[in-house]
Amino acid sequence: MVTIIIPCRHIDEAKKCIEKCLELDYPIFEVIVLPDTYDYTAQFKTGKHVFLIVLPTGPILPSRKRDRGILEANGDIVAFIDADAYPTSEWLYMATSVLEKDKDLGGVCGPGLLPPGSGHRERAADGILRLLPYSYRVFYRNEMYVDDYPTFNLLMRKECVKAVGGFACGYLTGEDTRLCDKIINDLGKKIMYSPLIRVFHQRRKLFLPFLKQMATYGRHRGYFFKRHPATSRRLIYVLPSLGLICGTLLLLLLALRWLY
Repeated sequence: MVTIIIPCRHIDEAKKCIEKCLELDYPIFEVIVLPDTYDYTAQFKTGKHVFLIVLPTGPILPSRKRDRGILEANGDIVAFIDADAYPTSEWLYMATSVLEKDKDLGGVCGPGLLPPGSGHRERAADGILRLLPYSYRVFYRNEMYVDDYPTFNLLMRKECVKAVGGFACGYLTGEDTRLCDKIINDLGKKIMYSPLIRVFHQRRKLFLPFLKQMATYGRHRGYFFKRHPATSRRLIYVLPSLGLICGTLLLLLLALRWLY
């Protein structure tokens, strides 16, 4: 059995993700949604072998919500997906088939593709993401092992996640880096990327929303730079912090020029 875990602030913002998950063609699975409160207007239809569980958590971090979902999960596989993403119809079949072939795998993952019908500003942001070193996260690449992957499309064996204490992280971003690091280095497991394990993942619009997201990553990466150097000291993770620093210095220079 698979447990899909969806953290969100409000049910309505995850409506499409929940609907697409409930429509998945898979023998038996459950969907655990963790909003801040239970007050919502969306209505959902579940199938005969599909279970929807809503667990209000209060305004806590996504990592804390995922840990709560792991504790409540009945599945032996926990599938993490973001509220602004939604799965392809074969998502669970592809993921479980890869896991079943190799018992040494602690988890599997795949690309978060640009959703059909995205606007030109989202497509522009997607174009930038495809130029970065981790372009396989947003588009198809060959099957390979990875040592770090975001939770917009990450499926793990529950026993492995519980063995390392879950996410156990008080930071807004980077909790997935910590989890992957522990799965690989503490348990000796592997994480497999497959282009067939696909979801659609909404892009932040260029420019301001996209830059704001990058700034958020930059503010929270200092902790992981120190604690998880094997993955968090890579240039791709340092760039947001450098961008935040350079942007601040530029604003200070402009302010000084205006004052004097």
